[in-house]
Amino acid sequence: MPQEVRMACFPHPATLSMTACRRAASHLRKADPVMRRLIRLHGPCSLGGERAEPFVHLVRAVVGQQVSAGAARSIFEKCTLAAGGISPERLLACGESALRAAGLSTRKAEYVRALSRAVLAGEVNFRAFRKLDDEAVIKSLVSVRGIGRWTAEMFLIFSLARADVLPLGDQGLNNAVRELYGEDARIADFREIWSPFCSVACWYLWASRDNSPDKI
Repeated sequence: MPQEVRMACFPHPATLSMTACRRAASHLRKADPVMRRLIRLHGPCSLGGERAEPFVHLVRAVVGQQVSAGAARSIFEKCTLAAGGISPERLLACGESALRAAGLSTRKAEYVRALSRAVLAGEVNFRAFRKLDDEAVIKSLVSVRGIGRWTAEMFLIFSLARADVLPLGDQGLNNAVRELYGEDARIADFREIWSPFCSVACWYLWASRDNSPDKI
């Protein structure tokens, strides 16, 4: 656990605006000297800026599972061309064979089509997510085949801009914590220190390794 840590209490913002990101940076600079250095190095957090359309973000996340960011970008672009755009209707009309020809595995083609059907059936309601807490959103998303907790957490951070998400299973974050805080450090150790702005702390950790999940 880092030295010189000071706690502070803030009301939990529902989502991150650019103003909230500046407020988060102020909190993190005071609470954690490592974060203070990362904020100085990487500048303002961009989580409060423009965000991808929710369905598009989830499709990107599925495409990016277990492949490099470069490969994910290429496959996503080819899928977009094959389907004529990314929407539930277009992906279902496109068919699995065309998605596989664009580079998706058979399983991932099934996943994006399962997500498309769930959205059209109202089983995944993006508008309703605005009123749900983080765990309720995760519960809804992981009910869809191919979407696990990590994908749901990335959706909370990068699409809904939720302020206080801490993806404990993210390997990049855990590697960054060990590099910056010591081999015995674990990301779960820092929840109380970074809260209510864990998402912003994660953004700076990803920035330190140049491997943010939103780069696919």
